Amino acid sequence: MEHPPPSPFICPVIRSKDSGFPNYKVINGYVSYMIDSSCSLHGVSSHQGHRLDPLYWCNNKESEDEPSWCGACQCKESSTTYYLCNECSVSYHKECVDSSPLIKSPLHPKHHLQLFAHRGLAMTHYLDCKIISCSYCGSCVGGDRTTLFYYCFICKFSLYPVCARRPSFLNYQKRHEHTLNHFPRKNDLICDVCGVVDSKTLIYVCLQCDFVVHKNCIYLPFVIKIVRHDHRLSFTYSHLRVLLSCGVCHQKIEENYGKYYCTKDCNYVVHSKCATRRDVWDGKELEEEPEEEYENLNFFSSDR
Repeated sequence: MEHPPPSPFICPVIRSKDSGFPNYKVINGYVSYMIDSSCSLHGVSSHQGHRLDPLYWCNNKESEDEPSWCGACQCKESSTTYYLCNECSVSYHKECVDSSPLIKSPLHPKHHLQLFAHRGLAMTHYLDCKIISCSYCGSCVGGDRTTLFYYCFICKFSLYPVCARRPSFLNYQKRHEHTLNHFPRKNDLICDVCGVVDSKTLIYVCLQCDFVVHKNCIYLPFVIKIVRHDHRLSFTYSHLRVLLSCGVCHQKIEENYGKYYCTKDCNYVVHSKCATRRDVWDGKELEEEPEEEYENLNFFSSDR
């Protein structure tokens, strides 16, 4: 079968190298280079070896062999289309390959977002360099590789190119029966799943039900096992029969918000945030697993 001619796109890393002084900005103490319209998006003659080819074996379909990360943004969010730079032997999201210098995203409709290349260079006179993270997926921007990301200086809001293309709504009926819509303004709204105010994360709402949830709480597990208790814990919004404190932090459990409780009726309850901490939970969702099989395993085994 004949494939169409190679893509005219240029490797994003090479494209980012076309940007530099004086087009740099300091974001959270790190130097990031602004990519503007002068940084060519399509065929640059001096970089012919870095042309990109579509990855036909994983494009436009779900595959277990899908690339685990993108070389331009290092984000694990999936894409329907990937490209490979044969010179670098690195795969890229289509969204990163054809990212425009300036965009409006449905996740940040108030202001335009500017494309930057982060190269991990910190300004030595900044004592409080803070990690830049994507407001959608939460992944950190930076590391040893060049990283592309969009940024709004007014709101200190950042998105990876692949995340900037996401719609402003989510459907996940296991968490909530109606469509959840992104609430674009920063607000001290309490998340119904975790019971915490966090203005740094995206918020989704159902106006019909007066339901509020953080983006990173939507996909919290429903049945888990933690190192602090012998039995499984299930997620619930239900009121408790007695007032209890959290089994991890020992602070009060708020009745009106999500929590995890012991399925063996031990009167053991944990805050949603506390139960899903990395040092408490092994990251496994057990809702579909028979309890006997899992409980016979060595929890937090050394081969993880």
